[in-house]
Amino acid sequence: MPRVSGVIAGSRYAAFASHEWLGNRSPEAMRRAFTLEVNLRESSLERGQRLRGTANLLNTGAGHAVPTGDPAHQLEIRFEVEDASGAAAKGAAAKSHWLLREVDSRPPFAQKSDSRLAAASSRVFDYTASISRKLRPGTFTLKVTLNWWALSPERAQAVGLEVDAVRIQVLQQRIPFSVF
Repeated sequence: MPRVSGVIAGSRYAAFASHEWLGNRSPEAMRRAFTLEVNLRESSLERGQRLRGTANLLNTGAGHAVPTGDPAHQLEIRFEVEDASGAAAKGAAAKSHWLLREVDSRPPFAQKSDSRLAAASSRVFDYTASISRKLRPGTFTLKVTLNWWALSPERAQAVGLEVDAVRIQVLQQRIPFSVF
């Protein structure tokens, strides 16, 4: 990362590492930091069975824990099941896993928890959903999305911001499966 001059930590002459040449918060730049592997246990299921999937998120390029910077930044791994038309499949609830750093809201801003993904590490996220007996047989899709959030969806709503103004879709994997 190139060193640039600017005001940081109260110094007028400090130099600091800049992400600007990487694209800063562009989805393309963020994609270079992650690898997302998604697996289904079964490629076909009978109605009434449980869908079981996993997502392995790897920090393969950031060189530091992610998300980083402002403690409001969060990563979301979101699992959804779609029918052939792209609509949410009945009976299969969406599920999100969150990676974040939580700090006290008042000085000295002590860290309360940290579930971020460390540099050069990985984490596996599990998903299970019931396949309704009422579903029509056909092809469905497990969609797993990695989103970067400037602040939580709840906080965005509280301050009147649209979700798309604070969320960047970084990666998405779509795995088809059959229901009979």
